[in-house]
Amino acid sequence: MASDARRVRATRKKGYKTKRTHTLSMIVVTGVVMMIVLIVGIGAAGLQEKKELLQAESEAIESQIAREEDRALEIEEYGKEVQTKKYYEKIAKEKLGLVHEDEILFKKED
Repeated sequence: MASDARRVRATRKKGYKTKRTHTLSMIVVTGVVMMIVLIVGIGAAGLQEKKELLQAESEAIESQIAREEDRALEIEEYGKEVQTKKYYEKIAKEKLGLVHEDEILFKKED
């Protein structure tokens, strides 16, 4: 009988330690999982912020590209205009004061 009582106590102790160890393990695992979730959440928030910044930068660059394309068209049109005879005559009159042979020049007196 004494050995039976000892055996029952040993079994109870062993079962108690196993439950205790199991509970402690579950608490540790839960803590680790919660830490991982927290770290991933913080990382996701940082990535979201970075995504918004990059998106704003992308929009700014796209608008700059559109402005530069418009400017390129204006320069191309100006280049065509500069190569005309009418433009040469205009510059000759404005910058050099030249006139055609059959033109009369009037000057304003002060």
